[in-house]
Formats: sequence, structure tokens, C-alpha cells
Amino acid sequence: MNNNGYGFLPFYGGETGNVLSIVKDQKNRWTPAWYSGDPSTENPDARFPRLHYGSNQNNDKYSSFWIGNSRYLRLEEVTLNYNLKINALRALLGINSMDLQLVGRNLAVWDNVKIWDPEQADKNGYEYPIPLTVAFQLYINF
Repeated sequence: MNNNGYGFLPFYGGETGNVLSIVKDQKNRWTPAWYSGDPSTENPDARFPRLHYGSNQNNDKYSSFWIGNSRYLRLEEVTLNYNLKINALRALLGINSMDLQLVGRNLAVWDNVKIWDPEQADKNGYEYPIPLTVAFQLYINF
């Protein structure tokens, strides 16, 4: 905060060089029309390979195909502060100063992982995202 009675304080965080095992939209896979019975599934340019049923050993092999870039930048917290020093408050209520603050947490994330929160990413994707919160705070100094 500066001497003018107001302030702005941003906090941010992020990661670079992370490796994330992704499980994206698995419906974007190639399925021949003769197999599904639906011509709309014929997509040889699909992003994901077709899964195989039975004794095919390729379904559960490790592959760099499933590794993604998990770099991200998060705007973790922004605080807006205004300090009221009004002589009328001091004379009337005995208040020396009053601070009004608006605090926002987890306001934005810029990332390549669009399915879940990059800080809570796990191979199963069963994590809740970190919630966005906004709080108003009032500090009174008598």
C-alpha cells in the first residue's frame, strides 16, 4: 500500500518444465464405420488411437503420446485496498482509520490443460478444481 491510502497487490504462481500424463477427450478416436455401424464415427484423422478389445497388448503400454505440456500461470491473489482516514469518523465514533479490502483468489489460470486444474492434476482426473473466491474485508482501527 502507498501513502495515498490505496493499494494493489497481485500474487501469481506457475510451473514450467512440468510433465503431465493427460487423459483428454477420448471420444476423439478413430473407429471404423464397419465396426460401429455409424458412418459418423469414421475419422481417420482423430487425435487418439483406436482402443482394441481382447488380447491386444498396445492398450496398456506406456507411450509419449499421452504426455502433455503442463506449464501454467495462475493469478493466485489480487488485493485492492483503500484506507479511509476521516476526521468525522474519529470525532463521532472514535475510529482512527478504516481499511476496505476486496480480495480475489484463484482468479485466472493460463494453461494447456483444459480438463482439470493443473495444480491438482492426477492421472485419474478425480480432483475438484481450486475454487475462485472473492472476499470483502473491513478493518477498523480504534
